[in-house]
Amino acid sequence: MTMLRAIALSDIHGRREAVRALLRDVRQKKIEVDYIFVAGDIGCPEDPNRLLEILRMLRRAGLEVFYIVGNWDIGSRIEEMNGVYNLDRTGPIDLHGFSLVGHGEFFEEHKVNPNNLVVLLSHYPPYGILDRGFKYTLYRKGSHTGIIRLNHLIEHYRPLIHVFGHAHKSGGLTVKLNGVYFVNVARLDRFTRDDKCIGNYTVIIADKGSPPKIRHMYIGGVYKICTRCGRKVLMPPSWNVCKECMMRDELLVSSEPITKKYGRIKIQFHANGADEATKTGIDSLGANLSIPLT
Repeated sequence: MTMLRAIALSDIHGRREAVRALLRDVRQKKIEVDYIFVAGDIGCPEDPNRLLEILRMLRRAGLEVFYIVGNWDIGSRIEEMNGVYNLDRTGPIDLHGFSLVGHGEFFEEHKVNPNNLVVLLSHYPPYGILDRGFKYTLYRKGSHTGIIRLNHLIEHYRPLIHVFGHAHKSGGLTVKLNGVYFVNVARLDRFTRDDKCIGNYTVIIADKGSPPKIRHMYIGGVYKICTRCGRKVLMPPSWNVCKECMMRDELLVSSEPITKKYGRIKIQFHANGADEATKTGIDSLGANLSIPLT
């Protein structure tokens, strides 16, 4: 079998109620998958044991769980469990013709089976791709929360799918760029004011012979007509506009990508002449920054 069937989620933030709601929703929708991918922020800082508790809850669904940690998991207790795998510690894992690679704490490049398609799992997004946070700028867009190191890893692995979270504002969106499906699965712990979970998760079905099927699901979601685009879309009951319309600016792709002319750019920073060096009290200041543009 060369098919990969998984539920992907992130940003649980230690909420047990969110995990219970997820498992109920999966049962009610009769979703059939083989694995659960968790893209970090599983536990919570105030309880170092919560990460393991959440992973045990997910494992009880009878599916193998693959995870990496996020910023909320710093200080959490981590130990080996049957059927639960920390990809930072295991390295790449082969799953029916796919190589699942995870980077949560460590970002050294791995060697993968050249005959496999790569699925990359991280907590942070790559810089500039579905990485908007909620801290607004004067231009009314959220701040970037992605990290450039992941752009380099994408260039190295050339994955079919990159699954990540962290950037809540861009969660529930997929964009395809240069053959890579970037899938932001944040966030599971979305609750209404009356404490009803409307968190999102993603169903991924991938086969080596065809494009992957990626569906963003909402717990308790209903199919409604989006008031902007007119499509019938699954969304939380309180929404009237689909996530794609809410975040339309995040899904724009240039028809003439800069990579046609430049594969990457290099920037050099240096002190501005002798006067500047004297002011700063140093003889010289220099640094090189290499940014892949793919």
